Amino acid sequence: MPAGVFVSNTVYDQVRDRLPFVFEDLGEQRVKNIARPIRVYRVRDTPASPPRAHRHQLHRCCRSPTSRQSRCCRSPI
Repeated sequence: MPAGVFVSNTVYDQVRDRLPFVFEDLGEQRVKNIARPIRVYRVRDTPASPPRAHRHQLHRCCRSPTSRQSRCCRSPI
């Protein structure tokens, strides 16, 4: 089996909808110290779809040109 990050079917079931990675199904594989074959997935290097950057909608209180940091925004403008 080639080098990389591999996960079992159990791990895949837990993370497939939570992580933005592509998982390649390699089918059932024999692995060391496990009697029967297990389904294995290879984690691809590229994310399936990168999370969209959050764009903060400027609120009325954020639009003040004199305010370096508004009361409603958490980051400096």
